[in-house]
Amino acid sequence: MPCGQPIKIVDGREQLIFPDNGILLYQGEIKTGYINHNYYFLSPNGVRIEIPKRELYMYWDNEPNKPDSTITGIWLGGMGSTHINSPKPETDYSYMFLTVASKENRDDYFDFHYLKAFENETDSLVQNCNKETKN
Repeated sequence: MPCGQPIKIVDGREQLIFPDNGILLYQGEIKTGYINHNYYFLSPNGVRIEIPKRELYMYWDNEPNKPDSTITGIWLGGMGSTHINSPKPETDYSYMFLTVASKENRDDYFDFHYLKAFENETDSLVQNCNKETKN
């Protein structure tokens, strides 16, 4: 996104700071393939607290070392691209969907109504970005 967060390299890695609404418009390119990301909460005094990565297989019945289902982790929900037809201007964009949640409350973020509201907010931000850059 032209009006998105600029690319910032820290210690040889891109560093992205997500806004409170959880939707980051980004000037970089979303790459496919192996994802070598690290995720952190940033405390008010600037201390980084790592967010552990989570996958559903970690909680399967036959997993001997299941993580605590109450601890917040980061879940990759998927990647893709979409096209907005209306309102104008028509817009194409790519996305990566991440969820920060515990296993116990993860499903709340995959509720149809929640996802639809999140998608509508994202589309609105993307379109406003495109309008700003075309003016």
